[in-house]
Amino acid sequence: MTPPPGTAGRLEGLDALKGVAILMVVAIHAAPEPASWYQSYVVNGVARLAVPCFLVVSGYLAAVHRASRQKLAGYFIKFLRLHVVYGAFYWVVDIARNGFGTPSLKAALLHFGEASYAGQYFFIILLQLFFVAAFLLPEGFWRSTRSVVLTALVALAGFSVRSFVLSEPAWTDGLGRVLGRALTSESTIWLWLYYFTLGAHVGDRKLTGRFPALFTQGGLCATLLGLALLGSAANLPSVPGHGEPSALPYTRLAILTGATLVALTLPGLASRHAPGLLTRLGLNSFGLYVFNPALLAVLFTLAGYPEQVGPSLLSAAVVALAALPLTAGLRRVAPALLA
Repeated sequence: MTPPPGTAGRLEGLDALKGVAILMVVAIHAAPEPASWYQSYVVNGVARLAVPCFLVVSGYLAAVHRASRQKLAGYFIKFLRLHVVYGAFYWVVDIARNGFGTPSLKAALLHFGEASYAGQYFFIILLQLFFVAAFLLPEGFWRSTRSVVLTALVALAGFSVRSFVLSEPAWTDGLGRVLGRALTSESTIWLWLYYFTLGAHVGDRKLTGRFPALFTQGGLCATLLGLALLGSAANLPSVPGHGEPSALPYTRLAILTGATLVALTLPGLASRHAPGLLTRLGLNSFGLYVFNPALLAVLFTLAGYPEQVGPSLLSAAVVALAALPLTAGLRRVAPALLA
């Protein structure tokens, strides 16, 4: 049987992991409003592993394929273009739903920021990540042991700095407000580069035969994944003494630790056989990412917003399945609109 275009030679286990991650993303966007155990332990718990998982897989593949600075720069240009395209797309969606409103330069620019549609911040993360790796770091540094240690320290320091800035009134006006926003936003590079460098380091060690063979064993991989899921679901504060996890879902040591455990399983997962639906979701994860907010908006307009966990999960499943043929069609007629 001939594999679908672009799938030959792919690592099936990693596609399945991305499939699980994109389902988590859609589940977050479809979550019911009322606070509940589901919000605490799933939406703001285990599901928050999704974005770190995408980044560790991206780093792993970049290292395995020995991506050069030129290649990483190409990724930066590609995602910048896609960011603009889908920012404009959701601008049109917003006009269709809410009308033109009062035109202004600020209103226009906000459509290309980080929050004009659900998940848009991921583009901002990718742009920063590939810019730093391609233009600011030495060739290959992003996959070295030093880069992992450095970016881990930056992430840990960022947790404390973020808490300090949020508690100081001096960071609410003028230049302080701009700097404070950069230091406290969950979209800035300090929080995310660690995941990419960790995945890249694991991929590099696997490629050069220096990754411990023990970590590729199925039993240990399953144990590490189980610990990652259980740990990330823990309903712990984002930073000790600084608020509830729902306020800062990604700035949690549980997520940092959970994603680290997932990264260690990548060489063991990479070539393993996985369910066909999960691998297909992973293969089309970019399409699901960019279209799920629009599809959810249509579904909620027709059927109402879900107020319980069951209808919420059903909505997420319907949208994920609906996005598959949409993405496949786009891949045939306009592949440049997909990553």
